[in-house]
Amino acid sequence: MTTTRSLTQPVMAGGAAYSYPPGFRMRRGLNWFALGLAYASYYMCRYNFRFATPGMIKEYGFTTGQISDMLAIWSLAYGTGQLINGLLSDRIGGKRSMLIGALGTIAVNLVFGFNSFAGTFSTFSLIWLMNGYLQAFGAPGMVKIRLPAFSAS
Repeated sequence: MTTTRSLTQPVMAGGAAYSYPPGFRMRRGLNWFALGLAYASYYMCRYNFRFATPGMIKEYGFTTGQISDMLAIWSLAYGTGQLINGLLSDRIGGKRSMLIGALGTIAVNLVFGFNSFAGTFSTFSLIWLMNGYLQAFGAPGMVKIRLPAFSAS
């Protein structure tokens, strides 16, 4: 028979109840909120492409096939990045991984916006490929940071 404990109960260490130091829960909540907000920003930078698609088709004359190719390129870069960045996150740590991915994704999305001056399919595709790879830093970094917060027992 397994027992469950609520998050408000003190942790049992060696049979004795352990209570958290004052302010611990508040600080943990703020840290997790900031981490969740950072992870949500990954999604914002990931799914903004679908809102830009009609404008790109209209302004640059891209076909829906070219837009699909850009999305396929992004997916390949993202999937490959998950394999590479998972191992890299183990090496450099979750915080660095999240920071590299978040700052890189923001920078690439800004470059994507300024790319309107060039407006070529290959340039947009290359930038979106880099975005896919940088997006792949999010999940491994998040797991690496949050994993120690959960007990194995």
